[in-house]
Amino acid sequence: MISASAPNAIKLPSISDPVAIDFITYLEGYGNYTRVYQQAKSTPLVISQTLKWFEDQLPAFIRTHKSMMVNPSYVANISQGDDARTIRLKLVDGSWISVSRRRADLVRGKLTTLRR
Repeated sequence: MISASAPNAIKLPSISDPVAIDFITYLEGYGNYTRVYQQAKSTPLVISQTLKWFEDQLPAFIRTHKSMMVNPSYVANISQGDDARTIRLKLVDGSWISVSRRRADLVRGKLTTLRR
């Protein structure tokens, strides 16, 4: 849930202080847990919530496939994936996020709209 005291922060279960949304680079879901990767942090936070929960809490983030969401502010460029139907996102920290074939057009469209 978005923190009322800090409107640009999210209160995460089992974490005492709200986390600044602007510093979250991407999220990786696995089962009922999600790894929250933050800018300038070497280890991710592990939160006992599904990626769907984060999708509802962070509508500005883009779901790239079943187990990944990315903060569009950290996308440096879009490149062709291993075949003609897939794309990959390069983040400003050098990380690569793959995009599912099913979501490729939607992700490309959202990123194009945001960059105008």
